[in-house]
Amino acid sequence: MLFRSSAGPSLEVGIDPYVLDVGPDSVTLAWTTRVAAEGRAVLRGPAGERISAEAAPTRHHRARFEGLSPATTYRWSVGEVHQGIVRTPRLEQLQRFAVFGHPGGTAVDGAYPFATLGHALDGLALDFALCTGDICYFTHEASFEELFMRPFRDFLSSAPIYLAAGNHEGGFPGRYAWNYDLFRDLFPYEYPTERGAFHSFVRGNVRRRSWQSSSTSARLRREKALSRILFVSRQRVQWASEDDGRGS
Repeated sequence: MLFRSSAGPSLEVGIDPYVLDVGPDSVTLAWTTRVAAEGRAVLRGPAGERISAEAAPTRHHRARFEGLSPATTYRWSVGEVHQGIVRTPRLEQLQRFAVFGHPGGTAVDGAYPFATLGHALDGLALDFALCTGDICYFTHEASFEELFMRPFRDFLSSAPIYLAAGNHEGGFPGRYAWNYDLFRDLFPYEYPTERGAFHSFVRGNVRRRSWQSSSTSARLRREKALSRILFVSRQRVQWASEDDGRGS
């Protein structure tokens, strides 16, 4: 795939642009090029065109558009090849989402139908999805691209899949020196710390927190968090404004 940077020649994209996050008034895209380039993304909507341009060359790109209108359809593009359509939710809108996990952790054994799952998500008309981790097998870009970005590419062109990092994202097959730098580069969420892959978000009455650690206590916290997510996933999900008195 080719991506034409604002600096000139076409560059080969390592990981296709995808929707990282969508809110009632914002859209965030991310992608990776094989060599450093000044990334540029365009978002088009009823109010016209918005452009996000990076000031310095980098391989890992993030474009965030803010001040958007709720319940509005936007078209995004990166270069001349990559494009998609995304719709911002309105406040009070019921949200449809799915929860899945471990699509890449058993890929070598052929034990997980990640390609089938990717196609299934496309047909569910979801607003977003939650993945509990292990989206690659080995911790390198090719594995992320092959086992996650490619099978879920169509879904990710219009809606986000929010990820928690597992052991496969932290330096697998290493056992002790966990390093989530690559995960953070490929999935540039709003991380509250300089290291690790913890991040969280609130979507209406759904609160998502992710942990990453090989310790037993941390695994128990992740299992408890997952049980909450699975419980909430059976409920109707709504966006809620911060001042409507219902909280999150």
